[in-house]
Amino acid sequence: GDYYLRTGLFKESLEYYEKAISVSQKEELKGVRPLSYYRQAEVYRRIGDLKGERRSMQLMIDAAYEEDNTTLVGRGYERLGYGYLGDTTTSERRNFRMADSLVRKGLSVSEKINDSSLIALSLTHLGWNFYLEKMYDSSIYYYEKSIKYSAHAKLYETSANSLGNLGTIYSDLREPEKAI
Repeated sequence: GDYYLRTGLFKESLEYYEKAISVSQKEELKGVRPLSYYRQAEVYRRIGDLKGERRSMQLMIDAAYEEDNTTLVGRGYERLGYGYLGDTTTSERRNFRMADSLVRKGLSVSEKINDSSLIALSLTHLGWNFYLEKMYDSSIYYYEKSIKYSAHAKLYETSANSLGNLGTIYSDLREPEKAI
């Protein structure tokens, strides 16, 4: 499935992930099913099938719950919530309430298992979600909170993203000193 995804043969990729799901169910292999659904969601995202992407992410979450894999449950909610953020307020993907609800579920799961990476990433998603709605105070709050987690865990990419977005917010607010 991964090979066909990388080479752009999406139909074949989906078929092989489906085979992996079937074999893992039959042989009771842990972890394969949720990850295969996750990869299927990536295929659907690449081909622009929003319904397929979201359906596969939900199947990932369900499979992770069945296998009692808390890490993948948290990751599933984070990714599914991310799928509702969109790049703009008019994006086809955009649904503020769904993004907020799902990302918060992922955040809650991540906090229970103390997964700093997933916590920081979820907080950046919340920051972005509020930024798109021009709810700058909430956006700043989540980006600053994300920096605390990401900097402590040496997740520099996440810290840099949050810092850059804070700069953009302060620029939007016409506060150049804070933006810098």
